[in-house]
Amino acid sequence: MSIFVIVPAVLLLIIILTRLLQWLWNMTIPLAFDGGRKIEFLVAFRLLLIGVLLSSGGMVSCSPSSAGAA
Repeated sequence: MSIFVIVPAVLLLIIILTRLLQWLWNMTIPLAFDGGRKIEFLVAFRLLLIGVLLSSGGMVSCSPSSAGAA
């Protein structure tokens, strides 16, 4: 593939992930730290998604690890 295809694709992916994180953050953090309220399942799930995006950069693998294999 040409560099003229790869670079714009990577930049577009970065922009999409940044906007997703911004949307999740603005929708979740005020609800999570409202004070006195219990955190509902959807808020907890959004917090989990924010943690995954911030810690792994969105690179999540669903394959089982080989650490437990004999």
